[in-house]
Amino acid sequence: MGLGVILALFGVCDGSEAQEAEIVVDRASGAEGCADAQALQLAIERVGVVPEGPRPDGELRLHVLIEPTAGGFRAEILATGRKTGVRTLDVPGDCDALTDAVAVTLALLLDRELRDSEPDQPLPPEPEPSDPLPAPVASPPQPSAREPILPTTAAPPSSRWQGGVSLGGGVTHGLPHAWSGMLDGGLWVREDSFSLGLGGFWAPARTLSFVPGTVEVRLLGGRVRGCGLAWGTWDGGHLAGCAEGVVGQLRGQGDGFAANRTQQRPWYALGASVSAGGPIHGPVDWAFAAGILVPVQRESFSVDRIGQAYEADPVAFFAGPSLVTQIF
Repeated sequence: MGLGVILALFGVCDGSEAQEAEIVVDRASGAEGCADAQALQLAIERVGVVPEGPRPDGELRLHVLIEPTAGGFRAEILATGRKTGVRTLDVPGDCDALTDAVAVTLALLLDRELRDSEPDQPLPPEPEPSDPLPAPVASPPQPSAREPILPTTAAPPSSRWQGGVSLGGGVTHGLPHAWSGMLDGGLWVREDSFSLGLGGFWAPARTLSFVPGTVEVRLLGGRVRGCGLAWGTWDGGHLAGCAEGVVGQLRGQGDGFAANRTQQRPWYALGASVSAGGPIHGPVDWAFAAGILVPVQRESFSVDRIGQAYEADPVAFFAGPSLVTQIF
């Protein structure tokens, strides 16, 4: 065991001296630089004050053992006399940190009152109220030199939807056979970027030679076309991509055979097209469309005991101009 120091602390109670406590400090090897009993007395005086009034009776002996640890120091405090018990303090850091912690513990064991770390600060005086600012004086209204402006009614916004009719024609291939022509027309509606057209078309009859007679084939039907605006505006120059749907009737009639017959078959096709257009004058615009149609099922006509006289093309082509007139 290292150095041991004994010190008696004295307090005053009712005008007579009485022993407050006996403090014994033992410092193990490696803790010789830590506080001894005298240094602890000064630290106790710094953190605690003796309260007024009678002091507790009876002797009190405090034994403090200080040992070094891996990260700091340990203090074991053994109290005997009017108070008994053991308290252990593990304090990281140096001896000064240990001294402060042990001083606070000993001051409490000695029934001292701890000093406040900082004295109470007086509250700053309230600022004197300043004189209120005078209320602003409203200036009298000035007569206006201008005449009053009459309210105007804004024009209602133009309708988002437009509609009209179209009429056109063009060249075809495979409608109903080889190169031919057609006429088409219909109604349409459109908004900012989309248009929808419903109409019909008619393709003139084509006569096919099939010895010993002929077969006449014609096609007519209706179509629906939906277009999305790709460039420009509908009222100005524009370019659009379209999807096509066709429901038609394919009619074949034989002539010059032993038994001449007429047959009708439904003709369904789906396709795509490209449409362009622009203004001509007033509500009249021009348009040009070109696209392809693919029949859902290839239809054909045959002559009894002779063979197949006609079969629809696997892909049909169309292209042509039209006039477009806006109604609303």
